[in-house]
Amino acid sequence: MIRLLGGALLLSVAGAALAADPVAFQAIAAKDLTGAARQLETELAAGSNEPGVLLNLAHVYRQTARDVDADALYRRVLATPNVQMATPDGNPAWSHTLAKRALARNAQFAAR
Repeated sequence: MIRLLGGALLLSVAGAALAADPVAFQAIAAKDLTGAARQLETELAAGSNEPGVLLNLAHVYRQTARDVDADALYRRVLATPNVQMATPDGNPAWSHTLAKRALARNAQFAAR
């Protein structure tokens, strides 16, 4: 499953068909944040607790100045099992690490 977070593509180790695109990769890559938000919110409303959905929706919210909503989603990722993802170059990335980095980055900006 391909994911986009903070401008970096992420691939889940579990993987799923790209055609389904439940993590709105194509919309985010095309900078269609409205479409990505709508798609990811639909996944969320359907009960998805998949870290890729949560992380990407948080990313979209952060890009559209919905920082409080983004932070809530990053915290929700931390309440889910920590799953390993891999960047396209093969480096591993854990969902909790990504969420913590995003929360810390926002805290740094807020302190300025």
